[in-house]
Amino acid sequence: MPTWNEVKDYARSNYTLSREYEMSFSLVYEYSDGRSQLIICECGDLEAEDTWLRFRSPVCPFDALDPIEALKMGHDALVGAFTLHEDHYHLVHKSPLSHLDPEELDKIMGELAMAAEQFGETYDPEDLS
Repeated sequence: MPTWNEVKDYARSNYTLSREYEMSFSLVYEYSDGRSQLIICECGDLEAEDTWLRFRSPVCPFDALDPIEALKMGHDALVGAFTLHEDHYHLVHKSPLSHLDPEELDKIMGELAMAAEQFGETYDPEDLS
């Protein structure tokens, strides 16, 4: 079972982190063709019996998408669910820390980045976090 620090160490070793805090980090997931998508990973309560991680990626500003359309788009998402974070829609996926290994972490971030990009715009890491 990995620890939160092991997850952060793995991310730091395999990706360029945009920001890092005690309980979260963000990175820009880069595709081989130069496209990119912001991914934010946040850790839940470390004292809980099973700690959960939340991965989220911005999709578009709230005023760019009708809420009913967002719900319809969310129905088609293979990974994650649409949520509203401040004034942007985000695609969010949650996973128990106890079930994560490096391959699963890479898979979650890759699939989430791809889905969020398909639904919206690509953001500069300075725009959101």
